[in-house]
Amino acid sequence: MSIRKVEVLTLTKNEIIYKNIKHAKFKQVLVMLLVLLLPLTGVFFSRYGVDHDIFTNIANLSNPIYSPFVDNSGVSFVDSVGYEFEDKVLEFQLPLASSSIEVKNNCINITVKENVVVSATESGIVSEVGENADGVKYIKILHSKDIESVIENIAVSGVVVATVVKKGDKLASASVGEKVIFKIFEKGNAVNNIKLTNNVITWGN
Repeated sequence: MSIRKVEVLTLTKNEIIYKNIKHAKFKQVLVMLLVLLLPLTGVFFSRYGVDHDIFTNIANLSNPIYSPFVDNSGVSFVDSVGYEFEDKVLEFQLPLASSSIEVKNNCINITVKENVVVSATESGIVSEVGENADGVKYIKILHSKDIESVIENIAVSGVVVATVVKKGDKLASASVGEKVIFKIFEKGNAVNNIKLTNNVITWGN
């Protein structure tokens, strides 16, 4: 009887060892496949690129409130080293369209209605994306060595520091009913006598 018990225990133990070996081999095969596929995937996308629509679709899925943007805070896609400002006369336009616009205290206050897309008022490079002490989100764009614009009270930013933008490029989204505030600074000081004429922003005398 004792000999038979030893044989049964040996068979059970062998079966358990067999299953463990099979599971370990499966994991090894899976790891090997991942190691081989990841470099090949990287080579493919680096050589042939990625369709812009893929990124758009991902943004649409990840941000159901407003599709064009997801918050990219802390991520930089463009290197600002070597950036040269365009040698041209700057002509600023409104950052978003609205039927309710107020020019007050050297700022342009725009009440967000149907259009929630915030666009670049002029070409330049994003110098700062942040949030002030009151929780108001803003984007600063350097348009020349001396002139910088600030768009305050955005909802979701679609750009990061060092992003090079062209006039009219989409920058962010805004919330319906909120006021987006636009300011221009020259040599660090807010410009005086800011005006809006036929959607063109000017200042000074």
